[in-house]
Amino acid sequence: MASSTAVPVGFHYETKYVVLNYLGLLSQEKPQEQPSLSTQDPSTFSQAVEKEILEKVKAEIEEELKHLDEEILEAFTTTGFDCHTSPVFSPANPETSIEDCLAHLGEKVFQELKEPIEKALEILLSKSVNYQEYKERTQEAASHASGWSKVLVPLVILQRFLVELSKRGQEPLGALVNFGVTYLEDYVADYIIQQGGWELYTSHNPNDTLLKNLFQKKKKEKKQARRTPRTTTTTTPANFNPGLQIFYARVLADTLS
Repeated sequence: MASSTAVPVGFHYETKYVVLNYLGLLSQEKPQEQPSLSTQDPSTFSQAVEKEILEKVKAEIEEELKHLDEEILEAFTTTGFDCHTSPVFSPANPETSIEDCLAHLGEKVFQELKEPIEKALEILLSKSVNYQEYKERTQEAASHASGWSKVLVPLVILQRFLVELSKRGQEPLGALVNFGVTYLEDYVADYIIQQGGWELYTSHNPNDTLLKNLFQKKKKEKKQARRTPRTTTTTTPANFNPGLQIFYARVLADTLS
């Protein structure tokens, strides 16, 4: 399946990279220590099976990312696109990744649009897997969003769709990646490109409600942190993300400019 919209080749590669990496963030939870199968209750056994399924999907995604790297390398003489000069593939800060920021924002979008997103998933899971159905259900859910939220809705739906189908024993990764890339290129590419591309750290809309809300939350956390008495020991919070800190700082800079 190919997009009906012509986009720059670099944008196409970056979009596929973002989709694959976003799908790869299937579970942020640390696996719990499991007892032997003979002593597990059904729910615990189900968790073990689910963990195994998600690990298999992640391995498949890693393979797809390798294939994407090979495809880009082979086409370099024709396209001139180099991963090493792309801020998406090679961010300036090694600990910064656009997919991590999107995952953070995606969770916020899911909480804000939980009802339409879950409705879309319910319908998708009741029918055969096809792009037309995915497109229509995603458009319905995205109609409740604006700005970068519209970009995140298809990714949020796609990730949850992948998990549910994988639990049913299906292997939909290849098809769903194509669904995601095609939808993003056909329906939100113009917006993304107008904002400066996938490089959210320096290219975003300071008037975007989602980004402003997230920044305000971060600003509040910083104020609370200042009230905490200093100690002689410096520790790093477990949830500290330098990439997101840079992102929020630049949102503030653009907002004040």
